[in-house]
Amino acid sequence: MLSLKRSTKKCSFINIHTKHKFLIIDLSLLETHRNSPVFSLPQAIFWEVRVGEHNQKITETYEKTYSVSRVFHYPWYRGYDNDIALMKLSEPVEVNEYVSPICLPASTEIEFTDRECVATGWGKVDYNKKGADILQKVKIQVFDNSDCHNAYFPKFKISIRNWHLCAGTKEGGKGTCHGDSGGPLQCKMGNQWHLAGITSFGSGCAKPGFPDVYTRVTHFLVWVNQIRELYKDI
Repeated sequence: MLSLKRSTKKCSFINIHTKHKFLIIDLSLLETHRNSPVFSLPQAIFWEVRVGEHNQKITETYEKTYSVSRVFHYPWYRGYDNDIALMKLSEPVEVNEYVSPICLPASTEIEFTDRECVATGWGKVDYNKKGADILQKVKIQVFDNSDCHNAYFPKFKISIRNWHLCAGTKEGGKGTCHGDSGGPLQCKMGNQWHLAGITSFGSGCAKPGFPDVYTRVTHFLVWVNQIRELYKDI
């Protein structure tokens, strides 16, 4: 997988295009506080990307670090809404048996509800423990957004909108946690894995009755493809 670093802050992100050097990430990772204004976000020069990361305690032979040349903030991001950004690297990512891009959904109409998908990241495996050194993965189910809205709105006054994606387990115990933000929720369709969501927020760490909330990638496909096309040669 791939990790993103600015000074001591480290997190996950997703490689969606090696030839044109684009990465996708949740925008909240680029700010100090989730509700801070977008204009306070740091510039590309402050970030670097490491691909092929698996064990964060050691430098593996297939890891490589890239600098970031541009950051594209989704213009209507705020708080828990529209939590997505794109980064362009200074050079194409070298593909090998450990590093490859993930497929984007082919259409904005593709639906992942009721599918079993996989979330990955280096986040905490328990709320009271530190983040994992070795990349973790968990199989979870995608639910209808109403399941998350009925859980999050009464308690936290957070509305779950059509740009969100709800996934986890209703009984709790399996899901994402602190440190997993920006990582992929990937669903297998046929013989290929597709990026369904980007880890965004939750109620803690896989609490019963509170599936986690992801950025729904299909909602932003038009914007992502526009940026990729406009800046592919820049």
